[in-house]
Amino acid sequence: MNEQQRQQYLDAMGIQPWYPRYILPEAKPSTTCEWDWEAWEAEHPPAAVAEQPQHSAEQAVTPAPFKPAGKPVMRPADILGETPEQAVETTTETPAENVTVQSKPVKPAERFRLVTLSVDDDCLVVSELPSTGMNQFTRFHERLLRNLLFSVGIPIAPALQPALFDWPIAGNRADQDEQAAHDAVHGYLTNQFGLRRRKTLFLLGRNCVRYALGPETDFDEVRGIQDKDQQITVITHSLDALMKLPAIKADTWRDISPLLTRNS
Repeated sequence: MNEQQRQQYLDAMGIQPWYPRYILPEAKPSTTCEWDWEAWEAEHPPAAVAEQPQHSAEQAVTPAPFKPAGKPVMRPADILGETPEQAVETTTETPAENVTVQSKPVKPAERFRLVTLSVDDDCLVVSELPSTGMNQFTRFHERLLRNLLFSVGIPIAPALQPALFDWPIAGNRADQDEQAAHDAVHGYLTNQFGLRRRKTLFLLGRNCVRYALGPETDFDEVRGIQDKDQQITVITHSLDALMKLPAIKADTWRDISPLLTRNS
């Protein structure tokens, strides 16, 4: 289990994990962990080598000072970094050479917000919302959603309970890259809403599709109906985009209309 999975398990159990990723302002300086070779050599002088009788010339061979092989030289800046954006550099010292490995920079996920609605036991709707504001799912969004589902023959409960998911997660100091965002969204939908048992799944919006199906998913390529693993996934524009851009309603109808033949 890697560190990212460990943090996600702790978060799913309600345990708020925290560990420093960079040096905090006015924090007490960390203890220097560098090995002082000069002091070590002073306390452990090399032993004299006895004369070799088989050689004609007297030679005294002094062995090289002992240094543990493969021990990393740990510095506070290597562990915590000077700033959150600074790459972490790990230096490993060996008897032959020093090898420096530069970590590959990761692309942080952009801020986004999703709203999830359980229509019934078989149908789940997840739509992208604006990432700002306290509550962006209004009665106008709900009315549009009801009309959309009614048009393809899906009954909807009288009362809906929207659940919001915001990224990045407040107070989370773990990795916030795109893959971590995908893992968090998928785990959230699976654990909280039983994603695998749903027969019909609506994914509405680019970020919704990207982080529910994977960061490499192209929204325009997967739009429409996807039938996989006994689950129908409907991919189209978000409710907020439909309200702001009425011209895309025709595209949305082309994406969802095949459901009529499946539900008839």
